[in-house]
Amino acid sequence: MQDLPTPVLQLGAASRSLDSRRHLPCTSETVAGQQRLQVAWARSEQDVSEAQRLRYRVFSEGMGARLSGLAGLDVDAFDAYCDNLLVRDLDTLKVVGTYRVLPPHQASRIDRLYAESEFDVSRLTHLRPKLVEVGRSCVHPDYRNGAVIMSLWGGFATYMMQNGYETMLGCASVGMIDGGHYAANLYC
Repeated sequence: MQDLPTPVLQLGAASRSLDSRRHLPCTSETVAGQQRLQVAWARSEQDVSEAQRLRYRVFSEGMGARLSGLAGLDVDAFDAYCDNLLVRDLDTLKVVGTYRVLPPHQASRIDRLYAESEFDVSRLTHLRPKLVEVGRSCVHPDYRNGAVIMSLWGGFATYMMQNGYETMLGCASVGMIDGGHYAANLYC
């Protein structure tokens, strides 16, 4: 796997300097049944850490993934270049859903997509100027009723439209706790 360049700006400074290149939509609030949810983009290191903590809980504790990095956080080299979409329960203030988004100007800075570590995407090169990579999508186990994922997709759609992006791609993690039987039948 190719090493990524180390970012030279702190998260706060990086997000301020990049705001001129893309627009992070405003925070929105939705009500789904008994849940009041807030959809927002991470704007601080604390917000990003909350997303990484949820990712760790879902991927490592829930799916058994072996993650390297800080204990209790799912962190990799792509995080420094990505925007993080968050869904927060307004009653508990906990992040209950997240999506990590690599916009095209950041993908060009690091000269690769995460998907390239798994797939040959060379035929998509012509799409890259308006291509966004999404990944690390996860929802807290107690909130898997459809409202959080719909909130994430709504927030992501607004981001795509406001920035003039046309294409998205990404990898998905599929639980293998059953030996892969369920996953093998998804596409039959």
